[in-house]
Amino acid sequence: MVKLEELYEVDREGKEIALKFIDYSDRLAYYSARRFLHKLQDSVNELRKLLLMAYGYDTEVDDALYYLYTDFSAAIKLTDEKAIDCSIEGKSFRECDSTLKPPIEELNKTYEYTMEKLTGKRARCAWGIDSPVYNLSMAINDLTSCYHGLLEEYAKKKMDSIGIKAYAREDATDRAKEACKIWDKETEKARTYYLYRWQDYEALQCLALNDFAHIKVGDSPGHRTEVNLKEDKIVYYDTDEEVNLIMYKLLTETGLKCKVDLNEKVECTGFNKLPKDKRDKVLKILSYSTSMDFRVSGLINGLIRYTTPPYAEDWADAYRMYPGVRECFPEDGEKILDREFHDKKLRRMLDGICESKFSYFAQDACKIGIAMEACAVKKMIELEE
Repeated sequence: MVKLEELYEVDREGKEIALKFIDYSDRLAYYSARRFLHKLQDSVNELRKLLLMAYGYDTEVDDALYYLYTDFSAAIKLTDEKAIDCSIEGKSFRECDSTLKPPIEELNKTYEYTMEKLTGKRARCAWGIDSPVYNLSMAINDLTSCYHGLLEEYAKKKMDSIGIKAYAREDATDRAKEACKIWDKETEKARTYYLYRWQDYEALQCLALNDFAHIKVGDSPGHRTEVNLKEDKIVYYDTDEEVNLIMYKLLTETGLKCKVDLNEKVECTGFNKLPKDKRDKVLKILSYSTSMDFRVSGLINGLIRYTTPPYAEDWADAYRMYPGVRECFPEDGEKILDREFHDKKLRRMLDGICESKFSYFAQDACKIGIAMEACAVKKMIELEE
């Protein structure tokens, strides 16, 4: 994560260029300005992502920040192109009579709308556009001013790093931070056994916000978990039936009271009433939802094609490095199936999924693969490092 000090350095550089170079016409000055504009583009994008995190991935905030970033990008691009033209013509920044007022005006309007979504109050950022004369220095100053306003808003809601993939807002409770830390530690353990696809791992985040832990568990839109400690509710969102069934099974086994919509989510209550070791287990289970769809698919396909464990390459490293997990991949997979899905309700759900998705000859592979995944996740959680 980019540091707040680095973002402020870009802010300081923009103000300095706008003022210091106003009467400069040499190519070095224009090079410095263009380099700053490229940095500003990257910094605005970083700030957009940080603000989205700080506001808990609110949909309206996400949309507003996206539109603002789009207008920022357009204004920066046009400013950069104008700088190239004026550099070639040998004009100073003051003489570079800019045609940039319209895109900066549009940026200012979008900024006002975005700030209303973030704070409930409209606020402008570009003041140079009120001047009848507008030049390159004023455009750079207005761009920096809009960036500064966003930066100040983020500083108010700054997220502190509390782990590799875990962050906490200033208002986060101790138990929300602890939830993220436990999830984060188990996530790193799973990563060392190569159980994640890299794109899923890159997307992982746990944000502690007030009495709430928001966990992004993969790179797919909406693939997330909400741990609402205040309301004593956990909701895991996924559209994969196999994964939702496994998560429902594992979370229920901890003592949580859960209900499942196989096409949408698993919703559980009773987390706060569990003893600490069970609460920790719940959070660890959540870390294994990441890339579970790939692991299950790999197991099913592997069981169809091969006869030797671990059947899927996703589990190959854990199988080799951790003897405890090997019992989940016997040559006779029916043993694991009967052990993991002895509950009649769970077995009916499992049968329904596999019979609706696979041909008759592949249905057993589907059932055994799902059972193996559930077994292996429990064994990984038992492993202390």
